[in-house]
Amino acid sequence: MGRPIPNSPCGKVGRMGKLSKVGRNQPCPCGSGLKYKNCHLRGETLTSPADDAWRSLHDVTLRLPAELVRFARNRYGAIVLDEAWNEFTGDAEEIFDRDSVNLPVFMPWFFYQWNPDPHNTKLTPEQVAEFPLAAAYLAHEGRRVPGFTTRYLTACLDSAFSFLDVIDAKPGSGIEMRDALTGWRGFVTEKTASQSVKVGDIIFGNVVTLDGVSILDGCAPISLPPGEKGAVIDLRNRLRKRATKLTPKILREAGIEVIDVYFQTAERLLHPTLPKLTNTDGETMVLCTVTYDVPSARAAFDALKDLAVGEDESELLASATYDVNGNLDTVELPWLRRGNSKVDWKNTILGRIQIKDRQMTVEVNSEERAKRFREIADKALPAGSRYLSTLQESLAAAIEDHKRDQEGDSPREDINDLPEVKAMLKEQLRSYYRQWVDMDVPALGGKTPKQAMKTKDGREMVEALLLDFERRAGHQPGLDQDIFDELRATLGIGQAQTKV
Repeated sequence: MGRPIPNSPCGKVGRMGKLSKVGRNQPCPCGSGLKYKNCHLRGETLTSPADDAWRSLHDVTLRLPAELVRFARNRYGAIVLDEAWNEFTGDAEEIFDRDSVNLPVFMPWFFYQWNPDPHNTKLTPEQVAEFPLAAAYLAHEGRRVPGFTTRYLTACLDSAFSFLDVIDAKPGSGIEMRDALTGWRGFVTEKTASQSVKVGDIIFGNVVTLDGVSILDGCAPISLPPGEKGAVIDLRNRLRKRATKLTPKILREAGIEVIDVYFQTAERLLHPTLPKLTNTDGETMVLCTVTYDVPSARAAFDALKDLAVGEDESELLASATYDVNGNLDTVELPWLRRGNSKVDWKNTILGRIQIKDRQMTVEVNSEERAKRFREIADKALPAGSRYLSTLQESLAAAIEDHKRDQEGDSPREDINDLPEVKAMLKEQLRSYYRQWVDMDVPALGGKTPKQAMKTKDGREMVEALLLDFERRAGHQPGLDQDIFDELRATLGIGQAQTKV
């Protein structure tokens, strides 16, 4: 899931591009944490040439959007915003949305990249020829535009939105970035977003460089996790069919195509659908509960105890309960199968059998396993046993039920916190990731990680997946960073610059 970038630099643009006036006693927009009167209003906190250059750029970006919107309305009318918005959203009927979360991307694109479609516009041919908007602004207002602002607008017109990999982040200072499309790499001064992004994040933004200082003139409101790198690599390969070396000019020409990749990825992250999940046999996961009447708990146990392959009877009965007469009352046993065809596991758990008095249920995670259990039970159970029902529940419904149960439950000890359980989970996960390097991975185009490492694009995607995996270390029981250190060593990939 992508994370929002709090107070992203593009948040400077308000409704219809208007800017909110910053009060003297309000926090400074630069994100320093100081009051505006003690920060940029006085200019006393920035003293180095680089800081002075950043302050000049920052001040220009605060002022320009309102000025450019005013110019657009006065020269072309309000319709120009609607036309640009129609192309930006791909919806010819939609009018400009003043409150869209996508304004931080739309406004810079509208100012510096959009060219009206000469065959689908209410503007005159002469007006169309004046675009992009910032170029028209310089042509008509240039005499009264300060030299620094003119140079900044020219730099913006030469830039383009792209996908930027976070290489390193220095909170409160800036972000070391690499353009995944053009290959540019540099340090972007950014006071606020640098405090929230992580190494491996992908920022959709527009880097503008002037006087040796780079800033984000525009960026999307959420960052993409490294696991989404595949869509960016696919886009890069498509664009390289048109030009072997990608430049901002090429990206501007393919502007809508580039933006669409961001939109499609962000939409999927913000509104995810439950993927098709399968068990280790490749069967679609459906939670099934099969129920039987049985003559007695003991009779059912004796008939099915061999399903717990490799388990000793005394171990199975260790947690059983008995009635006042010493008869078996309740017992639980696993339905096991030796080994696993996909993962190096000693046993595969096929289901959980619970017997209580004269009723037996088995819980399995696929319709196929429910059917197989019935075939076994119908033959093995003693006379007097009777099949009652098979209840099914989708995984999505089960997850929702679990969430509701968790919300209503008081805090309780998690079995995954037990040291022996953690150790077991860690070894299972270590075994899985050792096998992963030789598995066919859909995100790698069906190649194994070892195979993918043979190409530049494949190596880049494998590294992105490793960064994605490492983010789970410490948050998922048994998943520790040393598992991924071993995986990196196996694949010949160095450690991430900063642990995530």
